[in-house]
Amino acid sequence: MNPSESSALTSAEQEIVNHVLLGWTNKQIASGRGTSAGTVANQIAAIYQKLGISSRADLLIRLAVSAPEPAPARPPLTCLSSREQQVVLQAIQGHSNKLIAIELALTESTVATHLRRALVKLRLRSRRDLIVELQCAVATQGVP
Repeated sequence: MNPSESSALTSAEQEIVNHVLLGWTNKQIASGRGTSAGTVANQIAAIYQKLGISSRADLLIRLAVSAPEPAPARPPLTCLSSREQQVVLQAIQGHSNKLIAIELALTESTVATHLRRALVKLRLRSRRDLIVELQCAVATQGVP
């Protein structure tokens, strides 16, 4: 979308466009904005009219040209020490810190430290993020 198109949209419409780019449904957008799905549908119709398009697909195509660059890829597991890799691989299998400590002959606090350092190196915020991101990577790429 060029600057003149984005200035034609209200701030609420620009926010909705951002949610559409993220793949949100009208219902999800409404819930996030505290409005009804009907209000969102009306705002999307106004967006279509202002931009001279007729569908969400047209909107995505129009905005794909100027969409922001994707976030940089996560560092590979090889950026972790061998012990951090061992701990992470146990964690993504759903093992508790206590179980990991027993299996690797470590203390629970050492396991927690290895996990915390791995999260920082992998630019993740939580154990859940670690599991979601790496289960797929390990399954498709194999163990580092």
